[in-house]
Amino acid sequence: MAQVIKSPDIALQHRRILLLVSLLCFLLLPSQLWALTNDNCGINQDREKFSACPAFHEEDSDDKLKGDTMPVQSATPESPDSDPGTRAAESKGHLELAISVFNQAAKVTPENFLISPDGLFRALVPLLMGATGETRRLLQSCLGDKYSEPSLAAAPTATSSAQDEYFISNTMLLSSELEVKETYRERLKEVNVDIRDNINFFDRVSLESLANELNKLFSQLTHGMVPQFCYADQWSPATTMALINSIYFKGLWERSFNVRKAGVFTLPNGQRVNLDRFMEDEISSSQYANHNDWQAVTVPYQGAHEMILVLPPKGIMPHEISAEIIMALFASLNSEESCPSCSKISLRLPPFKVDSDIELSHFLRKTPLHPLFTSPLELGAMLSDTLVAVSINMVHQHCAIEVNEDGTRAAAVTHIALSRRADMSKSIQFNRPFIYVLHNKITKRILFIGQTLDPRSTSE
Repeated sequence: MAQVIKSPDIALQHRRILLLVSLLCFLLLPSQLWALTNDNCGINQDREKFSACPAFHEEDSDDKLKGDTMPVQSATPESPDSDPGTRAAESKGHLELAISVFNQAAKVTPENFLISPDGLFRALVPLLMGATGETRRLLQSCLGDKYSEPSLAAAPTATSSAQDEYFISNTMLLSSELEVKETYRERLKEVNVDIRDNINFFDRVSLESLANELNKLFSQLTHGMVPQFCYADQWSPATTMALINSIYFKGLWERSFNVRKAGVFTLPNGQRVNLDRFMEDEISSSQYANHNDWQAVTVPYQGAHEMILVLPPKGIMPHEISAEIIMALFASLNSEESCPSCSKISLRLPPFKVDSDIELSHFLRKTPLHPLFTSPLELGAMLSDTLVAVSINMVHQHCAIEVNEDGTRAAAVTHIALSRRADMSKSIQFNRPFIYVLHNKITKRILFIGQTLDPRSTSE
């Protein structure tokens, strides 16, 4: 047999190939090990296995921002936005809807409050995925392309306190009377929606148990920031479906604030009060914007997020802001022309905590989404029996936020309930003064016309 003698060039090429293969194996191995050790971390696993997730651990309810790490758990980490300028690319419908709901809620809420538009929109995503016809067009126009095909991150990875985190979880409750298409069910699994079938919304005892279980789960997912949001009496016997979304955010400031011991804050009624602490820092001119005396500053976190603080003109309340003002401020921020005469700007901000529990249905009924509450939803991509007429009857949200000199923690749980349309049929009750007309259908003549002011006065 002839011996093959390799030239030095060929041997060198082979060594390079072997080195490349070894490097690829080294890079791919950790992800494979993660997949093998993370079987119990998915949202679709049994709740008894939840704590078995190798990277999950419970945190103290008063966990500190500084040095705290976010545990990988039964929620999907949201990938950072690939484009830092996504503010400008945000769907106009999405932005206008968010500001509209905020404005309406702020007008009637004479206290600190908080809503999560992203939590609301993400809770609606399973409906968008199953909607057809006019319902899909309506949701698409308000949620925009960003929410049309929910993009979830790859397998969870170990997290670092040097980056901000945004974790998302979705659960769907289905009554036994709804038959969901398998194609739709598979799509929900692909985006990690936990589906719970055969819920008996007539059984108060089982609903109490379910509410307790969900409260425990979502308290864990929000690190105790939303310890209880669900109650059995929120579900009527006519309930056919419930959608629950939770989000959890934790971020450290790109640069921590200094703390000043005291400062003065002016309340809406003009009263000036002393606060124990104020946070101080200097920001660059590109972090400042002014539009018609509405001022805004942006304070970045160490990751892909930022907090934008908006100060209304004197004498103007926050609820008077509009989508146009927000868009103008967003467009000016991070622009060198926002304050060309300023080199540095002094920023003072009080640390604050807000815990807010709010029913959003009343406000959403005054937005373009109102048909979701008043008309049967078209869910042809979701339900096998499209004759089952359902519509939304409740949108409840519990939010919490903590802001201090180190950074921010925030969480929200959004609960949307859908009921059979039979409960929402038009009803008219003659239980107040009324008119009556005796009419000939052929001649169109009115034979009698009268009024009844008090039925008790009718003579025998």
